[in-house]
Amino acid sequence: MEQNYLPSNIKILREEARLSVEQFAEKVGVSVQTVINWENGSQKVYTKDLLVICPILRISEEDILERNIKAEREDAYLRMKKGNTRKDFNWYYGNKNKQ
Repeated sequence: MEQNYLPSNIKILREEARLSVEQFAEKVGVSVQTVINWENGSQKVYTKDLLVICPILRISEEDILERNIKAEREDAYLRMKKGNTRKDFNWYYGNKNKQ
């Protein structure tokens, strides 16, 4: 069975964009309750909504549907935490620079 990351991805990206539920709902053109339902997975996000959501959250449709952004963020945090300094951490590739 395919994992559905969309609800958590919407919430994480909305929070990273520093948008409240109310602000995001207004930008997307839906009710606050609809956004809450999307984020808890109790309501389906239709393609027409994704066409509005993705540019606001600055992500492609493919990425928001397929990536596990929560796991990626947690992994990056743990990798950074293990590094001695931020300078040693390669943010783009998610590993330590080899010198």
